[in-house]
Amino acid sequence: MLLVGRIAAADVFEPTAAVIVKDKDDLKIPLMLETIPTPKEFRDAIESLSPEQQRFCKAFRSMQLASTLFGVLVIQIKPALERLLNLPDDSLTKEIRLTQDLMELFIEHQIPSDLISYGAAGADAAAEGHTPAEKLDAVKGHVKALKEVIDAEKKAELEQAELEAAKAKAERQRVRMEEEQMLEMSLGMAEESMEVRAQLNDLSMDAASFSAPMKSARRGWGGMLKRSAAAAPAMAMATTAAVGSAMPAAAPARGSEPSARGELHDGLDDVVVVGLERCNCLGPRA
Repeated sequence: MLLVGRIAAADVFEPTAAVIVKDKDDLKIPLMLETIPTPKEFRDAIESLSPEQQRFCKAFRSMQLASTLFGVLVIQIKPALERLLNLPDDSLTKEIRLTQDLMELFIEHQIPSDLISYGAAGADAAAEGHTPAEKLDAVKGHVKALKEVIDAEKKAELEQAELEAAKAKAERQRVRMEEEQMLEMSLGMAEESMEVRAQLNDLSMDAASFSAPMKSARRGWGGMLKRSAAAAPAMAMATTAAVGSAMPAAAPARGSEPSARGELHDGLDDVVVVGLERCNCLGPRA
């Protein structure tokens, strides 16, 4: 572990940053340096200032001088781990795999050291008669148990993620199927509407083709009706004259005059109706 900071006193180091360097890590730290003026240069620079400004410059210079002593501290991790885990010195020297597992547990998973360290320390360990190998095996057992718990949790998280992914996939498929069904329904409705429009166009064309002769027939019937109406008075007069000449004259008796049935008309309605029936090839009393 590499720490950088400043040396506040002869036996005090104040770290400001730290980094773990392991395996083949290569670290480069750029240093931004600034030259501080000498005491004579500083006095000459502030000589023309006011007393208040001189006090401020002197306080700022004292702060610069207090933080100018820069320090770099290197701490070996394995000896620190051995002391933290209550293991004898050099116990982790040849335990590369165990050291990597310990670093992973401490750095990535933030596991407390109490869950990994050996239970007895100092005189207690000597009283119990545990050898350094037994202590190391105890730490290995703790590390193995924690890694099994972490692996099981990772497996559960992976299964949960796979389940959520399967649910999301099924939901996407359901939404896609619904969209396809809606599209098919809309296409079917569009086809039905096109068929209805085609049928309506056919009906309109049939109606147009049927209405043309009807209009011509109506025009013909209208002309015939006009001609019949114009010829009806002459026919009625001729018929009346023929009937009058054929029948003998009789003296009209009192109360025997033709009845108008309470209506005033010229007696030619029946003649006109008969004429219309004949012109239109209709039967009597049609």
